[in-house]
Amino acid sequence: MRSGVVAIFINDSGWSLGRVGEDGVSLLPIEAEASSPAADLAAAVRATTEQAGAMLRTVVLAMPSARCYAASIATDGVVRRNRHAALLYRLEEFLPMDAETLTADFVGSGRQTLGVATLSQHVLEIVEALEAEDISVCSICPTPLLALQRIIQDHAGQHEACLLVEDGRFDLITVSEARPSSWRHGPLRGKSLRRQVEQLTLQREEPLPLTVVADDPALVHAMLPSEPGLETTEIATVPRIAAIEAAQQVVEDGEAAWIELRRDRLAMKDRLTRVKTPLRFAAAAIAFLLISVTAVSLWRGAQYQAIAQEQHQQQESLFREAFPGQDVPLMVLARFRSEQRRLKGMSGLSGDLPEQPSALSMLHGALAALPRDMRYRVLELRLDPGRIYLDGQARSHGDADLIAAS
Repeated sequence: MRSGVVAIFINDSGWSLGRVGEDGVSLLPIEAEASSPAADLAAAVRATTEQAGAMLRTVVLAMPSARCYAASIATDGVVRRNRHAALLYRLEEFLPMDAETLTADFVGSGRQTLGVATLSQHVLEIVEALEAEDISVCSICPTPLLALQRIIQDHAGQHEACLLVEDGRFDLITVSEARPSSWRHGPLRGKSLRRQVEQLTLQREEPLPLTVVADDPALVHAMLPSEPGLETTEIATVPRIAAIEAAQQVVEDGEAAWIELRRDRLAMKDRLTRVKTPLRFAAAAIAFLLISVTAVSLWRGAQYQAIAQEQHQQQESLFREAFPGQDVPLMVLARFRSEQRRLKGMSGLSGDLPEQPSALSMLHGALAALPRDMRYRVLELRLDPGRIYLDGQARSHGDADLIAAS
């Protein structure tokens, strides 16, 4: 079975592909400069995939944290109608750019939500270049949040904060109700990381549970504060591998990402892009089913026609034996039935005429049915085949109804 590419990581240091195969998940580097035009990078993605013998159809575009802008914003006073637009303009207050140039999404509930935005035009150029290479982008997600989504799903426990470290950058994400509530990221420097962690431990009476996922855990632990304000838990994986596993769920299972930037200006032009391949298979299966049903119906029809023809020939043969010298009629069976009724009538065995009941029995039945505890007068009683005619007088209409009912 050929392996498939489910994610494209567009890091500034160089692009790479997230591949899933029989041997698990792996990274496939792209031999092209990250500063190259988007069209050249998309062509390099196609060429690298073909050289590796991997399938490339629908992918998740994983955004680096350096190209994402995040802030926790209050949701007080935001109504359900036009909620996204209202949150976007609140997010704009924390960012050094206009809301019209951004594509953003929000995660979380309650009085605060985490907003994540990216510059629309730059990402749009990448998406259009990939689509020109017949590569469908079904989702655009930040890589750290994609990895965290998989980590929380696979590792049950208390995740109040998660530290993701890879390629010389850190992402410090706080978690509330199994969803990210804040996101800090930057270059991996000891003082910067230590200061960010210390801000989370301030005004806490209990140690902060910190989940660490890093490509060099020893280096990370050396940079963390030494005071007893942390309870670190290390998970033996790297963020990008967890992001690939999450991307596989998005591509193959249709699972929704926490932050989905494939919207607004970056939305799919064709909403059926993600299901085009299943729809093609479904259409082919339906066409095959219809062809099969039609072929079976034609075959069964030919069989029934052959049986009917054989029966008709047998009827014609019997007619010639029974009525030699006569032309065979079109409806042989109807002619046989007509002759059968004629012969029964001639022999007195016909049961077509209904038997007539005796007039005395009809009179006895009519008189026996009349009520006996009522005064009335019968003027005329006439018995016809199948009908009794009674004319008389009664004291009231009610008595007449009772007599008729009896």
